[in-house]
Amino acid sequence: MKNNIKICKNNKYGIVNKKAGIFIPCEYDDISLGQDDNFYFLVNINDKWGVINRFNQLLIPFEYDMVDYPKNELLSANIKDKYGLLDLNNKIIIPFEYELLINYMPYGIVAKKNNKFGFINTDNKPESEFKFDEIFINTDYPEHFYAAINKKWGVVNAKGLIIKDFIYKNPLVIR
Repeated sequence: MKNNIKICKNNKYGIVNKKAGIFIPCEYDDISLGQDDNFYFLVNINDKWGVINRFNQLLIPFEYDMVDYPKNELLSANIKDKYGLLDLNNKIIIPFEYELLINYMPYGIVAKKNNKFGFINTDNKPESEFKFDEIFINTDYPEHFYAAINKKWGVVNAKGLIIKDFIYKNPLVIR
């Protein structure tokens, strides 16, 4: 959030945002600046991450090696090199069984299993085969994803359906 200012005192971090009336005291080993108007902050104590709200209330406890910003009230997290999906009550929505999990909700959830990427839904059911070597979101058209198979790039949707054939050497040239 552009009005958030990260502050530091005695090697501990907090946030000030005078415009929104936010003051998070300097009590964290690290803190994010926030990403959107929901005012969720990623916070770290003793190399474990959690999530607080704008009132410094702990939503996600300090149990995770990594947490990502919530999207649609869901966030990906990592424990011992396995990724899963949580809600803001720390309820596990998708178990910690993936090599990587990226929440692009409402557009889709990208997961990596057995060194291949695919799409899953919030019920942990596959939306596509796990057959892609790489996947990342197309920021111009967020319902579309760049994907690679055997070093050739194409465009797919969150069901894995091909929108542009896998014929490109570089995803950035796909139009």
